[in-house]
Amino acid sequence: MVIVLAVAAYSDLKARFVSRVRLGYQLAESAFEAEDRRSLRRANRAQAGNLVSVVVGVAVAVIVGVGVAIPIVNDVIQQSNMSGITATIVGFIPVMLGVLIFVATVGPIMRRS
Repeated sequence: MVIVLAVAAYSDLKARFVSRVRLGYQLAESAFEAEDRRSLRRANRAQAGNLVSVVVGVAVAVIVGVGVAIPIVNDVIQQSNMSGITATIVGFIPVMLGVLIFVATVGPIMRRS
């Protein structure tokens, strides 16, 4: 009889403990989900500002690269007295600058999608 009462008390105690653990888990889960929703809203707002800065940075890089770097490199190459294979290899420098500017422009945009 005493053993039956002890087992019943243990079962009741265990059931209350498990229900408290479940309640604590549910409260923690709801608090975590609420914080997760808030941080997601903040992250979405931050992405808009970050995207604007990326576009401005890419525009400045393209203007400086295409408007300044490539013409200066072309002018320096034309004014030098290179010929043969050296002139051919050096002639690819402006092309590689153009490819570099293209990759630098497309890279951040492709990373976002």
